[in-house]
Amino acid sequence: MIGNRYFRNIILGAAALLAVLSSTTVSARVKEHDVRELDSFNAISYVETPQPDSSVTLGAGVKAGQTIGWKAPDGSAGDRILVTNVDYKNKTGTATVVWHKEAGKTIEIKDEYEYYGLTLKITAIADGACKANKKATSVIIGRNVKKIGKKAFYGLKKCNTLTIKSTKLTAKNVGKKAFGNMKKNIKVKVPKKKYKAYKKWLCKKGLSKKAALKKI
Repeated sequence: MIGNRYFRNIILGAAALLAVLSSTTVSARVKEHDVRELDSFNAISYVETPQPDSSVTLGAGVKAGQTIGWKAPDGSAGDRILVTNVDYKNKTGTATVVWHKEAGKTIEIKDEYEYYGLTLKITAIADGACKANKKATSVIIGRNVKKIGKKAFYGLKKCNTLTIKSTKLTAKNVGKKAFGNMKKNIKVKVPKKKYKAYKKWLCKKGLSKKAALKKI
């Protein structure tokens, strides 16, 4: 009788343990699901490898006004771009960098991003998109950028070089203090044909007068 009760208690204990483990697994799944739902709610699609994929429709159905995010190597949220225009017929579009993850020593605003068969040209950088990055020692602004928001690169105190590849920028389309509070003796590289024009207004956008401009 005692033996039967002993074994019965063991069985009941094991069943209770399995129930707890099952509950934990379910909770974990719910948590993962909640994260996906949150991303969907914010219109953010995080993808590990944003490359053409035969199992995914062109551009994954992305529309103008949606934000696309990439996962960083550590699994956290990476760069985010806001899609501003999509031309599915020609498989092209435009986008704005709204946030650049603080990772590595180089901030590179690319010419374009490939997203499931769509080529999205980066034409703008949002207000404060790369603000106060504590690691960056260099910045590269792509060829297609036409507009830079207020304080986009504000506070990059360790930045030694700023390379502007775009020839499409104007004083009117670059926000206040876009390059404010950066390293005073920073080296700035600009397109040869825009050297005189850019030299006139770069300091007005926060760049130090001690900055050394060079042609590329």
